[in-house]
Amino acid sequence: MILIQTLDPRTAILVTVEPNGIAIVSSPRLTQKGRGNEEVDISLQEIESSTKNAALKVKGTIEKTEITGLKPGTKYAVTMTPAKGTSKPFNYNATFTAYPSCGENRVQDGFLCVWAPEQKTTWKEAFQICKNDDGELLDYNTQKELTAPVKAQLASHVHQRFWVDISNAKESQKLVEGDVEQCAGVETTDVMCCSYELAEDGELDDMKCTCCDEPRPFACKSVAKIDLGDIGDILVQDVTTTSLKIGWTMASDTNWKERSFMVTWESSPSNQRRKREIEVYQKVVRDTSAIIEDLKPGTTYRVAVAPHAEAITAEDSGKEVIVSTRE
Repeated sequence: MILIQTLDPRTAILVTVEPNGIAIVSSPRLTQKGRGNEEVDISLQEIESSTKNAALKVKGTIEKTEITGLKPGTKYAVTMTPAKGTSKPFNYNATFTAYPSCGENRVQDGFLCVWAPEQKTTWKEAFQICKNDDGELLDYNTQKELTAPVKAQLASHVHQRFWVDISNAKESQKLVEGDVEQCAGVETTDVMCCSYELAEDGELDDMKCTCCDEPRPFACKSVAKIDLGDIGDILVQDVTTTSLKIGWTMASDTNWKERSFMVTWESSPSNQRRKREIEVYQKVVRDTSAIIEDLKPGTTYRVAVAPHAEAITAEDSGKEVIVSTRE
């Protein structure tokens, strides 16, 4: 069994969220019956919102209805009903969380996408297979953050020890079963064969790892791509000895609602004797301007701005400037 987000043609209602924030609502069940062009009414309502917002009403077709204005990471309830006087009555309901969809054959866990190819291989080949599919080999720290349902799916798929990258695991020594000397004959101890332990209550506990060199199952990971728009020009304003104000334009916009921005600043390496002395600061703002305070007089700073949503910062869409405070 492959970890898969099933696109069953009999699914009553399906929601796919594009990277640019457009949600596409459809009914594969009715489309398969040749009713894809029939008009429908779509209702979208936030769930667990702190404020009572009116439901968004959109008209479209059974095969494809586009919705914009989603808030990243927000959970929604969606309802599809036939437009008045168009066809046989039906009422389809579903819930979804507004994250860019991972795509077929991948399990979604927030912005994280996880999938397990149906094959056994060496750790080197596993690395390459994941890379060829725009991903990376699943590592210990990432699997530890998986929600319980996704972790259970992963465990049920592999059934046995599988390749895990433990190179960044602080608990790497505790993870290894037996004497580390038994690993003397293997090529690396950064990638090991790991399996989940069971706690007394029957739930999945932490994993245990050992050295091996025979082909094993493996899982890959990637981060769902999100288009939050591109930063245009950054304008530096009101520079003092200890503060500065910046504003910026957008070179391209997005359909996501309530996007924010990550502002990062650090002193230039020329102001530091050693690179390790450089301290990086950051703040999240919702407007296209920010005030940076508590700076050092006569110091050069690198200031960067990038679109931000939830725990994701679109650094590739950002811009940076170099600015010096007054003496």
